[in-house]
Amino acid sequence: MKKIALRILAVAMVFLVFTSCSKEFFEPIGVYEEEININVTKVYQISPAEMRVDFMVQNLSDYDYSPSVDGQFFVEFSIFSTSGYETYNEVPIDRLYSGEGYRDYIIVPIDPRMNYNINDLQYTVYNAGR
Repeated sequence: MKKIALRILAVAMVFLVFTSCSKEFFEPIGVYEEEININVTKVYQISPAEMRVDFMVQNLSDYDYSPSVDGQFFVEFSIFSTSGYETYNEVPIDRLYSGEGYRDYIIVPIDPRMNYNINDLQYTVYNAGR
């Protein structure tokens, strides 16, 4: 009887150990590109050859973003001319605590000989470290 009770106790303990292990033990904790939110606040032409993009970056993750741990994230802004020519520029994302955000801007060079629609601005967040 004691052996059966000890076996049941041992199985219960093993079960409790494995069920208490969290998913984060098997998958690395960190911030992913999908958890960085970009809000473009204003786009305007500041010279015949440059367009300025004002934007806000926000960390939607429950974890702090650190470039040294999570990899270096960049935001790439691109715009197409009416004839299909693409021009772009990118800016690195600085350290962000969980739920924190900051405002920034970037200058995107454009060809003054072409026409651009500022509503066609596209952006993407990517990780250069992964």
